[in-house]
Formats: sequence, structure tokens, C-alpha cells
Amino acid sequence: LPFFYREYEGNCHDSKVFQCVLEDVLDAMRKYGRQDVTVVLDKGMNSEDGMAVIDAMDGVHFVTSYSTYFAEELVHVDREKF
Repeated sequence: LPFFYREYEGNCHDSKVFQCVLEDVLDAMRKYGRQDVTVVLDKGMNSEDGMAVIDAMDGVHFVTSYSTYFAEELVHVDREKF
């Protein structure tokens, strides 16, 4: 059930506006008293910088699809990290 949405210009790549949108989402969820948030992302939001932002935040988790480009790398990540 969506609790938040934000429109932004269509000529901006998703990964470029990701951090601003994420901060807006988290602010909105905190207003509802939510501290733990799971963000669902499509491939357009995937970027190394974007994932680093999420990894650095307490209580923020994500579900996304990865390009097969990352398959070899993901196979070697300990399952406990997920």
C-alpha cells in the first residue's frame, strides 16, 4: 500500500534523483512513526552510490532487482548479509 509518492521531471535519470526522493520518503514515513522502512526499487534506481546511501542508514532496507552483471559478485556474498 503506497504511503508516499513524488513526481519529478522525466528527463532526469532515476539514479540521479534517488537520494533526494529517498530522503523525502523517509521524512514522510517518520511522520507516521515508522523508523524501519523497506524501500522497493526498480533497476533505474540501482547505482553503487545509491546502494551505499541505503547501506549507511539505520533501519532502511531495500528490495530490488539486479542486473545479471552483478550475479558473479552476489554469489560470493555471505547469506547473513541479506
